Amino acid sequence: MEIVPGVHLLQFTFVNAFLIDAGGPLVMVDAGIPGSGRQILSYLKDLGRAPSEVESIAITHCHFDHVGALAVLSRATGAQVCASQTDAAVISGQARQFRPPLNRPVRILGRALGAFVKPAVVRVDRILRDGDRVGPLVVVASPGHTLGHLCYYWPERRTLFAGDSMVTQPRLRGPLEDFTEDMVEAHRSLRRLAELDVETLCVSHGAPILAGAGVQLRRMTEALA
Repeated sequence: MEIVPGVHLLQFTFVNAFLIDAGGPLVMVDAGIPGSGRQILSYLKDLGRAPSEVESIAITHCHFDHVGALAVLSRATGAQVCASQTDAAVISGQARQFRPPLNRPVRILGRALGAFVKPAVVRVDRILRDGDRVGPLVVVASPGHTLGHLCYYWPERRTLFAGDSMVTQPRLRGPLEDFTEDMVEAHRSLRRLAELDVETLCVSHGAPILAGAGVQLRRMTEALA
């Protein structure tokens, strides 16, 4: 579903990914949950676009709900897989994912998911750093949720792809604490993101904010402890 010109929302069970069409090669932000590859490729076909038109897959972070279909999509599209150095090590199987201390119910759920959901190891082709560009998107380092978490900003469209640096369920707020590595760093990143000129906010969990997102983001960061 195209939510604003050039931005397509790909919704899965509990997470969003995005397809960016700036009039040239396509860019994906994140790769959906395991098993979603066929749905994404079908969406491309419905748009009349070939998989080979996806030039880059820009990953916000290494959690399974963001890289679940990455192996399928990278093979089908030939796209360049892009991530931060820290999270690339996890995605490519060179490092283990950090697991924050969780409360008991969340820990049990996490173990249950981990027993059934193990995304394939995928080579990362390009290590991203703050200020790099992926197509029309500017990379914004936003550590906290994971230490290598990245956001992507489309300045010409005043659109921020925020990954898990914040959620909009049930309202705009910071990352889910039970799954975040460093909340102090996450809050520092939120304050930096609030300085951007943002009209549209695309998060991975919750509905996008299509207008006036910058005002809401600044209000939220002002209330942080």
